[in-house]
Formats: sequence, structure tokens, C-alpha cells
Amino acid sequence: MKKFRFPLKSVAIVREARELRLREAFSVALQAVAVAEDMLDQVRRRKTELEHVLVAERRRSFRPAEQIAFLQAHQRVVEEESNAVSDLQKAVAVRETRRAEWLESRRDLRLIEKLEQTARQEHRRDEEREAQRTLDDRPHGPNGRGLTAAA
Repeated sequence: MKKFRFPLKSVAIVREARELRLREAFSVALQAVAVAEDMLDQVRRRKTELEHVLVAERRRSFRPAEQIAFLQAHQRVVEEESNAVSDLQKAVAVRETRRAEWLESRRDLRLIEKLEQTARQEHRRDEEREAQRTLDDRPHGPNGRGLTAAA
């Protein structure tokens, strides 16, 4: 019986390594999106808290210096929110790029795996045919005539 040899084994190894590397890159991109979403949530919470404080202080006595400080702080938080939204959009774009690259590498790997599976089936079929030929070529009985049951 001949040992199975897949001629594209080196290609399969390279594609497996590429698929693994791109899957890990996609995982990192997923984590980056989660971090960007958390940062945006934190900034929006700070902005909401600051707006509540600003409204509460306006109900009390009006102090121009405090109002200017609150408005400047609010402006900084709005800029941070804008930056956080931008960062999130960039992270989502990177995530989608990594996803597409990973899915493409996965398709390439599946193709090689399917080729190997087909080659293995063909090898098995050839081995079975060879075994059957060997059985068919054997003499059938002590005199070369068929086997008979002894009574």
C-alpha cells in the first residue's frame, strides 16, 4: 500500500499560517472597536454630566467666570466626542478590512482542504482497486479451479 502524498501540502501549510495570522488580526481589530466604543461611551457620559452641571449652575446665581469655565470644558468634551467618533469609525473600517482579508484567506484554505480531501478519496479508491485486482489475480483453489465446500 502506497503512502498518501499530497503535492500541494506546502501550499496548504502556507495558507493555514496566513489564515491564522489574518484571524488574529481580525480579533485584534474587534478588540480595537470594543475599546473605541467604550471610549466614546465614557466621553458621552462625561458630556452629559457636564451638561447637567451647567444647567444646574445656571438655575442658581449667574457667575460669568464659572459659566466660561463650564463652556470651555464643554467645548473640550465635544471635541473629545468628535475625536472618539472618528476613532470608532476608523476602527470599524479597519475591522471590516480585516474581516474581508480573513474571509478571503479562509476561502483559499477551504479550497486547498477540499482538493486534499478529493485527492485522499482518489488515493483510497485506487488502493481499493489495487487490492481488488490482487484478490482477483490469486488462484482460487488447490487445483486452480474454484473453492468448493468439503462435505
